[in-house]
Amino acid sequence: MDLGVDILEKNKDNWIIALSHYYLDPRSSDMIPDPDMQLRVFPEEKRVEVLTYQDLYRYDQVYIQEGVFKAGLKLRLDSFLSFWLDNLLEQGHTAVSDAKTNAP
Repeated sequence: MDLGVDILEKNKDNWIIALSHYYLDPRSSDMIPDPDMQLRVFPEEKRVEVLTYQDLYRYDQVYIQEGVFKAGLKLRLDSFLSFWLDNLLEQGHTAVSDAKTNAP
């Protein structure tokens, strides 16, 4: 499946990115993101946290408001992200720096 990475926001110490796998829906011929996650990346700390998760069946948002999050959901989505990233590496995906944006 195709992998999409989009930088949504770039701050001094972190970025917010969207990471999505896309597949072709044979019924509609549309490209469908599943899963689709928004992540906050802390490049200097080499750390990432899940902000949102979406697939065909649900949408989950980790943070209720600034500093207040759903702990159980955060743990489940962090675990899924780790599993997904391992799979991406096994499939041969790599991070390549884009000189224009200084992004991975």
